[in-house]
Amino acid sequence: MDENTFFMYWEDTDFSFRLRKAGWRLAVADQSIVLHREHAATGKGSPLLDYYFNASAVRFFRRYALIPAWPISIGVLGRLAKRVLRCNLPGFVATLRGTYAGMRKIG
Repeated sequence: MDENTFFMYWEDTDFSFRLRKAGWRLAVADQSIVLHREHAATGKGSPLLDYYFNASAVRFFRRYALIPAWPISIGVLGRLAKRVLRCNLPGFVATLRGTYAGMRKIG
């Protein structure tokens, strides 16, 4: 896992992309049972979740998208609109801060 670029969120997707690029085939273990405690690290609705998710999303699309501005813009604008509609100012600010952090660093 690329810990220098993805602290939290999107690291598994990045890992999958790198495995496929290296010639590995990915498969699904459809009989698996995974126990996952949702939002255990950040807390549901936490500004930290908004920050880290957006920073990693921006970094991911900068690394893999043919035209990174499209998925970054659509994703960020959608998440910002959602926070405005829910009157979630801390989430709005954290989304902007995470987006800025993602634009500053690419691993």
